[in-house]
Amino acid sequence: MKKQLFKILNITLGLFSLCAIFSTTANAHEPRDGVTSSFNISVGHRSEPVFAGQANAFDLFVRNASDDSDANEVEVDIEVYVMRLKKEAHNARIRKITKLTGDLRRDFSDPNRFNIHYLPRRPGTYGFIIKGFLNDEPILEKFVCGEGTLNPDGRSFGCTQKLQKF
Repeated sequence: MKKQLFKILNITLGLFSLCAIFSTTANAHEPRDGVTSSFNISVGHRSEPVFAGQANAFDLFVRNASDDSDANEVEVDIEVYVMRLKKEAHNARIRKITKLTGDLRRDFSDPNRFNIHYLPRRPGTYGFIIKGFLNDEPILEKFVCGEGTLNPDGRSFGCTQKLQKF
C-alpha cells in the first residue's frame, strides 16, 4: 500500500513539474503589440532558462495586429543586436553590444517564428535591439530581460544564469 502511494505521489509531482516547466517556457518571451501598423511581436530566447556558456538563440514570433493570428507570410528583414547591461532596467547602461552574425532563419515547424543563434558568455542582464523591416514596415525595438520588460503585464524573457556544476 505504501509503495503504491509513493508511486502515485511521484507521478503527481512529476506531472506538476512538467506543467510548471511548460508554462514557464510558454511565457518566456516579451510580447509587444503595435510595433508596426500591421504586426505584433514577441521576443525572447529559444531555450529557457538561459545559462552562460551554453548556446542559445534570439527568438522572434510575428503576429498580425488585426486579429493577433500567426503572421505566417511575413517577410522579415532585420538586424539583431545582443546587449549585456549593467542591471535589469530598460534604460540601464549597456556594457557591451554586438551585432549577431549569420542568418535569421524561419523555423521549419512554425512559419511565424525566427531564430538566430548566439552564445551568452557571462551571467547577467541581456537584451536585444532589432531594427529593419517586417514586410515593408520599419521596426526599431529594444527588449531587456527580467525587470527590464516594457510589457504592462510584466511578461518577459529570463536573464542569463550561471551554469550550476555538479
